[in-house]
Amino acid sequence: MTLPESPASSDAPAGQTLVTVSELHRLTDLLHCRYEIDARCDSDGLWSVTFTIAERRYALSTVRGRTRRWRQLEPVLAFLHQHCGHAGAIRLHTASWIFCGAGLADDKVLPTSHAPEHERTGHDCQASAEDKHQGNTE
Repeated sequence: MTLPESPASSDAPAGQTLVTVSELHRLTDLLHCRYEIDARCDSDGLWSVTFTIAERRYALSTVRGRTRRWRQLEPVLAFLHQHCGHAGAIRLHTASWIFCGAGLADDKVLPTSHAPEHERTGHDCQASAEDKHQGNTE
């Protein structure tokens, strides 16, 4: 099965496909897979959400084909709570930190945070959560 291509839109981030919430749910139901979420604050102070499904990146879009953005973090978290209960991992990227947590459906809610240099060294959220839970520190 091939995953959908990005709609013709100048708003689509490079290397990403735009996807609406309903398309996200159809994809995950069809593929029976979990997905990862990255919420990032851009240089304008606006938050956007991307999903990684089957090693492919999707940016959340509006029904009009524009990347969905929020001015504040709280509505992003409310959106994720309401629409993304089956996510495998959630990462919130700020200028200084990356906050990570396992999806609620995993029964492994071990929220952690680490500095951005961990992202560059290849540490993932789950490994960091397990290390901190077991008392292992670097």
